[in-house]
Amino acid sequence: MILIADSGSSKTDWTVLENKQVQACFQTVGINPYFWTTEQIVEELWANVVGHVNEQHITEIYFYGAGCSTESKRNIVKAAFLEIFKKAHIIQIEHDLQAAAVALCGKNSGVACILGTGSNACVFDGEKITNQPINLGFWLGDEGSGGFLGKELIKAYLHKEMPETLWQDLKNTYNIGLEEVLENAYQKKSPNRYFASFSPFLSKHIQNEFIQNMLIQNFNSFLEKYILKMSDVQTLPIHFVGSVAFYFQEILGECLKQKGLQMGKIIKSPMEGLIEFYQKD
Repeated sequence: MILIADSGSSKTDWTVLENKQVQACFQTVGINPYFWTTEQIVEELWANVVGHVNEQHITEIYFYGAGCSTESKRNIVKAAFLEIFKKAHIIQIEHDLQAAAVALCGKNSGVACILGTGSNACVFDGEKITNQPINLGFWLGDEGSGGFLGKELIKAYLHKEMPETLWQDLKNTYNIGLEEVLENAYQKKSPNRYFASFSPFLSKHIQNEFIQNMLIQNFNSFLEKYILKMSDVQTLPIHFVGSVAFYFQEILGECLKQKGLQMGKIIKSPMEGLIEFYQKD
């Protein structure tokens, strides 16, 4: 049996394949080794994954995760799987960008972008990632992502740098204070997920000029920092995966058009493409 996982910072989609047929699909919280230790991942696997699969029957594991870009971070995740899935002879840990590239481009060339809780991008040649701009993570980067947008929204709220009606509705909806924000930002696990949780407020007020300008500014920043710096992007389709790209695709598409970029496909989650890939493999 094959266990496939696509993990962003907010959630992990899991699929179990047996003889190329889907046996189970389920969802847990996101697992990011920048915010999780091996011990915490082991606890999460025992609590919310093993109940869906028999760990003794899993022979191959393919985990694509946010934060799994370096060997040391991949080893944090791999050690957790080794602790539980003793019969697995393949445990492959890859960055979630590889999952996005496979799901979006298949075996074709293109630019694969993630705009979800976090953000990322790469050029894919149909087999491998050939160009990838530096990614500085939530505190130093992630422009265009739900985490970044939520952070900008809350900063504007706390500084009262937004229209009064918008400020009042955010206050009534979430009833948040400075202490709660600072605690989630600097003390609690997964601050990116906390700030991304305010994305529905952006959707609710998508017709508001202040919100539209915030989205345009952040999408343009993403394109300028990550896409336009890579070679050949003007001739390739720019594909997107993630909830932010999916729900704000009209504004995103206009930003691409203004910069002379070709919009490709937009999907909410890469798991469908990953299932198809491993069924054919």
